[in-house]
Amino acid sequence: MHFHFFRWACFFLLLFFAANCSWRQGPKEPQGEEEFIQEISRLEGIARYHPEASARAQAHLRLAFLFVNHRNPKLDYTRALQEMNAYLSLVPAGVQNDDFQNWFAVLQEVKHLRRDGVKVRVKNQELQTGIDQLRANLEKALEVNKMLHNETGNLREINSRMKEAIENLREMNNRMKETIETLKNLDSQMEERRRLIK
Repeated sequence: MHFHFFRWACFFLLLFFAANCSWRQGPKEPQGEEEFIQEISRLEGIARYHPEASARAQAHLRLAFLFVNHRNPKLDYTRALQEMNAYLSLVPAGVQNDDFQNWFAVLQEVKHLRRDGVKVRVKNQELQTGIDQLRANLEKALEVNKMLHNETGNLREINSRMKEAIENLREMNNRMKETIETLKNLDSQMEERRRLIK
């Protein structure tokens, strides 16, 4: 009889310890993508529809930490911050521990950095567009400069030819002057001879 009692006592004691250990461990950590999806879906249901605010708050908190869990293939820092804000709206101030406060601060900083990163990317894109425009303008300017250089070469050649033509005209003018002078002399000699002949 004592043996039966002892056996049942050991059985209940073992059962009590097993239940106590499983209660302290809390929910099992999801491992793969499918388990994360299932756990997130389950917790979203609790966060929306559970009648007790404390259960909804704990669901939001658990969701927040699932979204930043390194094993989660779909990390989502924005969603984690949203869940933490939802948790804060359901619990009294000062209840949060240091780990929560640290994560909350980090996620807020990540949010600010992302927003700043977007601004930097937009500014960078604007600068790149400006650089591309300047590059296109520089190429056009170089092309115009090349055309002007070629035109200058052509103008130099034309100027050189014009100088030659002017020099030729001067020579012709000098020859014509000499020819006119010679003709004048011949004319005056012929006049002189006519007078002598009369």
